[in-house]
Amino acid sequence: MLSVLLSTVGVMIFGTASYGLYKNRKTFDPVKHMKVSFIKADMAIKKIRNNGKTEYITPDLVDFVEENWGYRFEYKMKNGMSIKAFEAKKSFIETAFNGAAEIRGEGNRLYIDVFTGKVPTECSFNLDEIRDNTWRMILPCFLGISRKGKEYVDLTKAPHGIVGGETGGGKSTFIRQLLTAIAILRDPRQVRIHLFDLKFGLELSMFENLPHVETFVDDVYKVEEALKNINGELDKRGQLIKEKSRKKDIEAYNNSVPEEGKLPYHLIIVDELAEIEDTDSIQRIARLGRALGFHMILATQRPDAKVLEGQIKANCPMKVAFKVINSVNSKIILDNVKAAQIPKEYPGRSIVQFKTEREVQTPLLEEEIANKIIYKRIKELDEFYMQEVDPVVEGKGTPDTTEYC
Repeated sequence: MLSVLLSTVGVMIFGTASYGLYKNRKTFDPVKHMKVSFIKADMAIKKIRNNGKTEYITPDLVDFVEENWGYRFEYKMKNGMSIKAFEAKKSFIETAFNGAAEIRGEGNRLYIDVFTGKVPTECSFNLDEIRDNTWRMILPCFLGISRKGKEYVDLTKAPHGIVGGETGGGKSTFIRQLLTAIAILRDPRQVRIHLFDLKFGLELSMFENLPHVETFVDDVYKVEEALKNINGELDKRGQLIKEKSRKKDIEAYNNSVPEEGKLPYHLIIVDELAEIEDTDSIQRIARLGRALGFHMILATQRPDAKVLEGQIKANCPMKVAFKVINSVNSKIILDNVKAAQIPKEYPGRSIVQFKTEREVQTPLLEEEIANKIIYKRIKELDEFYMQEVDPVVEGKGTPDTTEYC
């Protein structure tokens, strides 16, 4: 107990002194400061010379870049050094630089990114920006703003995600902006959407009449049949890809066929997961869906071990955790307590886990504005697809979306 207390006090003292140094940016040397951090946090190899003096051996600096979000370090590890040992001391580096850190290793290389900015308390939804930053993505998702800046992810790379949080934390708003962006920026022939709105259809009903939407379920007693149909589509697609091309996945298949033969991706959103008692069909999609272009976002405001079973959690690498009631709920989503520590006065604040963990302010899209955007999109697409001529074949492209931004 005493050693833990002393360690905590050491971090606080080290951090306080470091912060005083950090504030004076003109004289602050981040490379030297990182080396001091290694030594003070016992991340250096300690050797006693013949003359009795102590020598501290730290990783060799290969590259250093000062970014607008903070600092990026690249080191070459020396024999006897472990990446895990540096990862375990991440909190020392974060305290020393008064920021957040990401640590990763590749071979004998150690990469440390230190983010010194603050996470904003607001993040706006801007379709122009989302389009400009995600045009290469298949299922674009604007996560929000972290210390590093605006973050985007292609859900096909995720390939499935869990979104959790108590009422009012930002979960429904996050799903709303995700669906709105995909509805505007992607054609119905590119993306098919399956919505399970098990809160009596109150959250996602505005999207029901989109041409993208193939399934809309707001009755828990109809879930089993709908999921069975989706699994049936999954099986047919697997057979099609195997028999026609023998490619390993939908991406390889679509790259091998002409435009009119490409298969659409499927996005499945379930809100609220806790209402589904038998999750076997969901587990199957989670296991097999990625290669065949079926991707899920599973949302819940009641994260517990029964709702987020081990197999579902293991197959959903992306987690977006908003404020939760207690540390138990947070641990079920993130395996740590950080979601329980999010201040209530920051709605939309989340902890995102995908490749790394970071604090993110998610985009705000008011329900009234989303309704207007989606209503306009539905009207436009209804008129567009009433034309007898196939616009893609005839080279006329797809509906213009710039007017929504």
